[in-house]
Amino acid sequence: MLWGEYRYIDILKENLKYKQEWLRKAYWYMRYAQVENRAEAEFFKQRPLIYSIVFFINLPLNIINFFKKLKWNYQFDKICKETEFLRKEINKFENKTKLLD
Repeated sequence: MLWGEYRYIDILKENLKYKQEWLRKAYWYMRYAQVENRAEAEFFKQRPLIYSIVFFINLPLNIINFFKKLKWNYQFDKICKETEFLRKEINKFENKTKLLD
């Protein structure tokens, strides 16, 4: 095995580590956002008129937040697929080196 392939595996592993860390932080952020959304829903259940007024006042912002959620979910799914691919790629190279050793 060439030196370049060892370096390539190291780069893949480092990239995988960063993506896993991002996923871990994103997971906890999403959990926090769910709790915050449930608390807000409970608050506005008691005040439906206020909710309607606030919702329509903030309608442009609500639309932007909706698209941000779509983008966030897209990024999360993309990073999940990338980590899956990186694991497969690392395993492929590590199995190849075991056969050569």
